[in-house]
Amino acid sequence: MSTIVRCVTLNVAGMQFDWLGLRFGSAVRQLTALAPDVVCLQETTVRGGNEPYNQAVAVGEALNLPYGAFAPYGNPAEIAAEEVGGVAVASRWPIAYAESRRLPPGGINGPDPRVALLVRLLAPGGDVVVATVHLSWHLEQINVRLRQLGVLLDYLWSLGLCQEDARLVLAGDLDATENEPAIAEASSLLVDSYRRLHPDLPGFTWERTNPLTQKSTDPSRRLDYAFCPFGAEIQEARVVLDHADPVYPSDHYGLFIQARFAS
Repeated sequence: MSTIVRCVTLNVAGMQFDWLGLRFGSAVRQLTALAPDVVCLQETTVRGGNEPYNQAVAVGEALNLPYGAFAPYGNPAEIAAEEVGGVAVASRWPIAYAESRRLPPGGINGPDPRVALLVRLLAPGGDVVVATVHLSWHLEQINVRLRQLGVLLDYLWSLGLCQEDARLVLAGDLDATENEPAIAEASSLLVDSYRRLHPDLPGFTWERTNPLTQKSTDPSRRLDYAFCPFGAEIQEARVVLDHADPVYPSDHYGLFIQARFAS
């Protein structure tokens, strides 16, 4: 029995830009229209203290995705703080296990720890592994991103998850453009879902026309990806969460894929 997975990845920009105001509703409405089975979030926040709040759980509850996992970046300044950032997965299907993998840190103006989160989902027709990651973001950190993604790819390879018939979705904010060696390395082992279906479209997910990017001087470019093994059938792949409703959901656009994995 084959398995069809509908996956969205989005850098949600934490609690910035009035998340608890209009932005949450905008994100939920646009995600609901996509009917995802799994959502991968980067820059997601868990807040403790007197007003606890888990951003990924809130999204999952709104989308009827009852299962979730969170991996903190591990920033020293956040360890004892009330707000902790990280990456997360919200899933329609139960999670058999979740694993956090430390990656080589970045850091230009201070510590920049990075992490990948792997979950094995008990999907109809067979288990599917979803891995989400957020790499270091400074434009010049090309070699840092190569090391970070290389460590993760080596681990996925050791588990047999890069084989042609494996059931894997690797999705996240890689902060790397397509001409970087990190993307070339990933594309040598896995298929770039968006690029398979759209060889000539830019696919920008960081877009200067988005008003939430206006404080940055970084150019418009493609930063968010979803990779699958070469044997997967990529049925759909598109940039999403890319309009105001009434505000933009994040400073990044999201990426949606629908992939079919054979039994």
